[in-house]
Amino acid sequence: MNGTKLALGTVAAMVIAGAVRRRGSRGRVIPSKPTVPPELERTVQRVVHPAVHTADEGDHLWGYGAAGEPQPDGTLLTWHSTDDPSKLRAVLRQGKPLMPSRQATHQQSLGHGHYSELGGGLYACGTPGYWRRSVDQWEALRGLTGKQLGRLTKALRADLDALPSSYLSSSEREMAQRSIDRVASGEADTLSLSFLAGQPWNMRFVRPAWLKKVGIEPGKQPSTVPVKLTGWFAMLTRNIDHREALALRDAGFAGAFTPSGFSTTPQLAVYDPEAVVQFGTWKRGAAKQAPPGDWIGVTDLGYRQRRRLEGSLAAREYVPTPFDRAWAWRMAQSGYRPSRQHIPGGLASGESGPWPADQLVAGILVELEHTAGPGVDSMMALERAREIATDHLVEDRRYYTKLARMQSGDCD
Repeated sequence: MNGTKLALGTVAAMVIAGAVRRRGSRGRVIPSKPTVPPELERTVQRVVHPAVHTADEGDHLWGYGAAGEPQPDGTLLTWHSTDDPSKLRAVLRQGKPLMPSRQATHQQSLGHGHYSELGGGLYACGTPGYWRRSVDQWEALRGLTGKQLGRLTKALRADLDALPSSYLSSSEREMAQRSIDRVASGEADTLSLSFLAGQPWNMRFVRPAWLKKVGIEPGKQPSTVPVKLTGWFAMLTRNIDHREALALRDAGFAGAFTPSGFSTTPQLAVYDPEAVVQFGTWKRGAAKQAPPGDWIGVTDLGYRQRRRLEGSLAAREYVPTPFDRAWAWRMAQSGYRPSRQHIPGGLASGESGPWPADQLVAGILVELEHTAGPGVDSMMALERAREIATDHLVEDRRYYTKLARMQSGDCD
């Protein structure tokens, strides 16, 4: 009898544990593990989910960081690089598919460049800056003078010679050398050298510092955006085409990735838009949850001054989102209490206010330029911006009114 109870208790515990595991962190429901399509059984090495296969279980599960890093909240943090992140942000907001039937149209619309080793999708990489998909950055190699071309090819040969013999095979080295020679002689366009930025050469000659050394003005650098994902992902042993990627998507996979290797590049492609939990400051469902904010309630700043200040915000590298504006208004209320002090030693340390709401709303949005960025939690950036704004308001309770007037040409 006791043995029967023990057995039943063990089974019950296993069932409960399984249910919790399927729900993942913070109650997120995890769908059933998808079945690998028969034609890709030899290509899929393993199937992983960030809420099930955590960082504690080993980096090898996620290609040693190639795909990204599992987070405590059950998501996968990775990075997307592109010339214009606003296009992809619009796709996500509008609920459009990440894999249109026409792959070329998809690549052009999302700024993925000329590469599609894992089919159409949102491309990302766990090592920011390693594999940056961009077209604009290569524009620096167009229209070079004879002297610039000579310095470029000479520096490339030097970098190629510096690579150890164990890094490249003789045929790979010969292929790179032949391509450089053809560009130097004028037989090939300089853009044909773009393949040297990929595997196995990994020559980062379009980076600004490298180009400046050889007297070439760098092109526009891509934006790197943090992305949080959920869902089941297939780790592949080789690159796949768009048709095979569609088969994985139809089987229920959120995406696929390849680890770093001699024949593959460390990268991930997302096929299911619902797998994207966060893209930069955009969060799935955040627009519906955030209360109206914007500049509502700002009384001391005149209309023209507000528009002028908004214009100065738009010209900055970081432009506040509707989520930021809504939370700025919340944080300006007298009842708001920050989670902690992020920047010790400020003028406002120990002072609880009250702060002029209109000034604080404007101040938070202005100071986000210094606190928001890739990999920074949105709420942490907002709280840090609030601290900086309150430091200025200790100096002058109308600091941001004066800032707006100064920018509009009206000084007190």
